[in-house]
Amino acid sequence: MVRSMEHDVKFRLVVNRATDALEGKQTANKISLVAQRFLQIEIPTLGYVSDDSSVPKAVKKQVPFTVLYPHSAATRAIQELVDRFLAGMHVQETEERGGVKGFLSRMIRLMK
Repeated sequence: MVRSMEHDVKFRLVVNRATDALEGKQTANKISLVAQRFLQIEIPTLGYVSDDSSVPKAVKKQVPFTVLYPHSAATRAIQELVDRFLAGMHVQETEERGGVKGFLSRMIRLMK
């Protein structure tokens, strides 16, 4: 629908409630393959949010889990997603740019 309207929209894939990094990557790969095959679009993976028991606890209290549990796995994952999004990267690029060199190149990119 978006393609037919000729909008220049760049999608990013976020896998929610992954049990671990492997499941997050496998799910993202499957979704990406389906999108490429049936929609003829490439959707880079931004990352995943782990299945975290703090999320339903926060929902019951009607408080954002990022506020109620700022050090939870889900909150850390959200922060990583935000950082990648703002840096214009997806998870594969982030993994390829590890170490000091990767950190410095990300810092330079953010300062531009």
